[in-house]
Amino acid sequence: MTDDRHGICVFSPGVRLTITVEAGPRGDEFHLHPGGQGYWVARSIERLGEPVVLCATIGGEVGDVVTPLVRSQTGIEFVAVRQSAPSPVSLYDRRSGTREQIARTEPMPIDRHAVDKLYSLTLANAIGSVCCMLAGNLDTGVIPTAYYGRLCADLAAVGVPVIADLHGPELDAVLVGGEVQLVKVSHEDLRDDGVLTDDTDRSLIQAVEALADRVTNDLVLTRGPDRPAVARMGSEWFSVSPPRLAAADWRGAGDAMVAAMTVAQVRGHRGIDMLRFGAAAGAASVSRRGLASLDTELVDALAPQVRVDPARDAAAAITF
Repeated sequence: MTDDRHGICVFSPGVRLTITVEAGPRGDEFHLHPGGQGYWVARSIERLGEPVVLCATIGGEVGDVVTPLVRSQTGIEFVAVRQSAPSPVSLYDRRSGTREQIARTEPMPIDRHAVDKLYSLTLANAIGSVCCMLAGNLDTGVIPTAYYGRLCADLAAVGVPVIADLHGPELDAVLVGGEVQLVKVSHEDLRDDGVLTDDTDRSLIQAVEALADRVTNDLVLTRGPDRPAVARMGSEWFSVSPPRLAAADWRGAGDAMVAAMTVAQVRGHRGIDMLRFGAAAGAASVSRRGLASLDTELVDALAPQVRVDPARDAAAAITF
């Protein structure tokens, strides 16, 4: 790796526009924000103080709206590839204090020319970065699954470390395509993919052991707000328990966690220090209603309070 590389590259197939209606002092208020896993990870990285470039597609009138919203985040460099299909939208009602989805548009497959352009620009920007984080597909078929494996292989070929928050066919593709420095998955992803036969610890242990056999380097499994995360660092297993804060909105905790672990790796922190910083960011994110709106002082304060307990194997870490 050359010394002149800096910042973090985040790859995402697209960015979603989120529109939220909230009760204001003089009636309804509408709030427009960029959304989607890739953007939330990039925004969290920016909030944690690292330069970041987000490579994603945009399209249609929605793309014209969402692009300046992303670029208004001064720490995010947005490499936007125009595609023929419109960017997706989600509409929420939070006037009652609880977020309720009213409507959403589903993402459309990205056209071939945009896929090729996004690939080239992602690779070019990643080559100048310290590492590249791969965010998941917007929906099945939006971007070809093989794309992930090919991109991972090419990033490895040019010496760019890869961090992946993926599951299902996309995760399968990157594990075959090239070496991944860190893989983060969630219990919910494994359940939705049909990997878990039931909701028992035994089923989860079998799934995690099988996945660990395929992951060369570090693996982190999140299990929602009520269960410790599970991590394998090298050959060692850990149970990771952050302080449980009162949740204003627990969605996005996993995105904040993987963003913080990516930042930790860029800063040279590995193992237990990386796990503490990541878990602290996940815990801090639930205390705020705005996704990816981390308070860095809170993350730093919470990190020493994260419990990281060694375990003899995956089963012990899961049942800790």
